[in-house]
Amino acid sequence: MSNGIKKKVTGMTVAATMAISSLGFTGEVTKAAAETKEPTNVIMMVMDGTSAGATTLARWYKGGSLAMDEIMIGGVRTHSAESAITDSAPAGTALSTGHKSNDKVIGLLPSLVNSPGVAPVAPEDAHKPVVNVLEGAKQLGKATGIISTSEIQHATPAAFSAHVPHRSNYADIAEQQVYQGMDVVLGGGKDSLLLGSKARVDGEDLLEVVNDKGYDFVETREDLLKSDSDKIWGAFAPSALAYDFDRKAAESSEPSIADMTEKAIDTLSKDDDGFFLFVEGSKVDWAAHANDPIGMISDVLAFDDAVGEALEFAKEDGNTMVIAVSDHGNSGITMGNQSTNGNYPEIPVSAYIDPLKKATLTAEGALKKMKPDFSNLEEVAGLYGLDDLTAEEIDTLKASKDGRALQSAMVNMLASRAKLGFTTGGHTGEDVFLYAYGPSRPTGLVDNTDIAKSMAGFMGIDLKEMTDKLFVNAKESFENQGYSTRIDVTDVNNPVFVAEKGDTKIELPENKNLAIVTNGSEEYVKTLNGITVYNDKDFYVSAQALNPHPEQMFKDVSADYWAYEYIQDLAGKGIISGVSEEMFDPKGSVTRGQFIALISRSLNLKAAKSIPFTDVEGGLATDIAAAYESGIVSGTSATTFEPNKKITREEMAAMLIRAYEFKTGTALQAGKEINYQDKHKISPVFKEYVQIAAELEFMIGDKLNRFNPKNNATRAEAARVIYLFHKK
Repeated sequence: MSNGIKKKVTGMTVAATMAISSLGFTGEVTKAAAETKEPTNVIMMVMDGTSAGATTLARWYKGGSLAMDEIMIGGVRTHSAESAITDSAPAGTALSTGHKSNDKVIGLLPSLVNSPGVAPVAPEDAHKPVVNVLEGAKQLGKATGIISTSEIQHATPAAFSAHVPHRSNYADIAEQQVYQGMDVVLGGGKDSLLLGSKARVDGEDLLEVVNDKGYDFVETREDLLKSDSDKIWGAFAPSALAYDFDRKAAESSEPSIADMTEKAIDTLSKDDDGFFLFVEGSKVDWAAHANDPIGMISDVLAFDDAVGEALEFAKEDGNTMVIAVSDHGNSGITMGNQSTNGNYPEIPVSAYIDPLKKATLTAEGALKKMKPDFSNLEEVAGLYGLDDLTAEEIDTLKASKDGRALQSAMVNMLASRAKLGFTTGGHTGEDVFLYAYGPSRPTGLVDNTDIAKSMAGFMGIDLKEMTDKLFVNAKESFENQGYSTRIDVTDVNNPVFVAEKGDTKIELPENKNLAIVTNGSEEYVKTLNGITVYNDKDFYVSAQALNPHPEQMFKDVSADYWAYEYIQDLAGKGIISGVSEEMFDPKGSVTRGQFIALISRSLNLKAAKSIPFTDVEGGLATDIAAAYESGIVSGTSATTFEPNKKITREEMAAMLIRAYEFKTGTALQAGKEINYQDKHKISPVFKEYVQIAAELEFMIGDKLNRFNPKNNATRAEAARVIYLFHKK
């Protein structure tokens, strides 16, 4: 967003949008029922850059069958729109959208097509975004999630959650992922969320947005496993996670890919409409680029454990499709090299595997133990399985001038000992294995684009229809309705599409699912059902953006309902939302933590100190700390706050009036006593707050003139209170 617009979005009337998720007032995942009678689930798993030779080697190393073996059902062609050998970006795009694309391109149609059998793309459609299966699942109301052992912004997870012209644009990828409304996001890449990091030249603090959206933000395996939230964002490393062998050896706080898969399935499967989960074992590819067989074995086996978790769930569930596949080959790894030309029939399996078994760390992990002066070189080589070094081998290693050269020497040495061959340090163009289980699974030799089509068909997603709804050309569509349009690049890092007609102005910042609408003197933020994509030439937006008027209406809040005005107004401004697309649940309850979070963020409070409450953690901790320091709220004891306790009406009155005093800078005193029929039930400590709340008309009694102080406050009551709080 441009700086001016950012102020609007984070200002007083809109700041509460940042609290809606933690309040449970929003449901960015639509909850409309799927057309199928039973909820369908898809678990899509990609073992990045894994040739058949790597899987074979890992199986021999393990000494037994793999979980994948029982579901090996065919093969997959991997070429891109322009080459027999694909990059991960177009490969991921093919798997996620059903469309071939170009080198480095994520989630967009190609501009160049020259591979045989690939249909040409009209010039005007070049780099147009196309819906991926995760977005399609979300539109059907399914829970969604992504997992990666690399940065989640890396090419393949990005292809299932973002749309950018170049895979290296982590800034846009990260922002789109945050605004996609996924339920579970687990992997590396914390740096790309942080204000001030290399990726965040746009001035966005995405970690703050993640917390504001109500995610339980976790950074360790322990915190992940104990989370009971329906929305979890796990960032376990600044960039990529460690190789699994290295993770185990270091007793790291990082979770394994199997841990993440199990937790994601457990969380997403709570959704009544089913779920879509993407899982990537990223670093087999990285090890293959480095020709490191230990890294390849490490993460093939770790990925296979994750496949085992998926299969266990799918077999019990009976309505889950599991697909596991590599996006392309890499390195041309073989058991056997030039040294085995004449004697391979007599070479036992142990001759290949025993040298590898000596390694306790991958090449990457071993080199992290190296001292700056290389004085422990032989020790490091031993960690990589290179024991009993000859004088010549020691000289070879010592001749390495830097870490990269030393790694190359080490992997070549181990490959020679294990009689392994490599043809390249890059990708390869062979077909890869297809592993699939469950109803409607693809079989035989298929194209990578067929994988997306199989998943979409199983879930009941029309990818073309959804693309037409979620990605319309903004300029053409608005100008067809009589708007004048422009792209505001006042802030070059935050371009905004602007459409204007009469007193109406609609601003659509790239990478977000927000429309900032000004009608005369009224301004509100409208939450869209898809993200806005800018491909460096054109903006593409959800068709919902074309209607500037608030559309949110809930079946359980009729026009004659007492809180209709408040709920409709706040929902139209994007401040609150329903528990689903169609339902608000006005009689549902609100917790102490949720309500004070909304107040705290409405006032844009910032916490500077820790708080004494031992039962406050996660996304609400900062908000409660800020309110506590400002004197707006206190605990239920010296060390407890009870954030999950349902808030009573008298507690709400106290928090609200303290917040209003803070907002106005005025200490308030009650005037004439309000003569509620049940005033004797109001706790003495809350009595004056209840009176002031009544005088200000923030809170009123029922038809029988009862305040009902001990009753739990409802979502409808909270909506009324927040509406009036902003009006005064």
